[in-house]
Amino acid sequence: MSRSSPSRMIPISCESEIPEWAMVELNGELLPPVELPAQQESEAILGVSDQVELGKLSVDRNKNPLMVLGSHQLKGKTESLKESFFVMEKVYDVTTETLEYYQVVGIIKTKYMFNQYPKVIMR
Repeated sequence: MSRSSPSRMIPISCESEIPEWAMVELNGELLPPVELPAQQESEAILGVSDQVELGKLSVDRNKNPLMVLGSHQLKGKTESLKESFFVMEKVYDVTTETLEYYQVVGIIKTKYMFNQYPKVIMR
């Protein structure tokens, strides 16, 4: 018989103003570039190492999303989610390195759905 550790309640902390985020749903695969930029170049552009910018996302005044990935343009639509999602971050105690609580960092109520075939654009 295996022993399981006793369960414990982990509190959830929430600030008064929670930023609202949106979820992006794509059909298909996103493939990273074959060759990643050098770490110094990546840090100079993005401020953080090991990240690559895949494209640009914008929303017009009618709340229709438009995404440009390389030489492809995707048009999407905005959908409200039936149930909201909370985005949480684990916060650890620095001395004992145990999980202290979860911090709510955002709420997702909207989804940008890209389900049409991409249009090739020339630059």
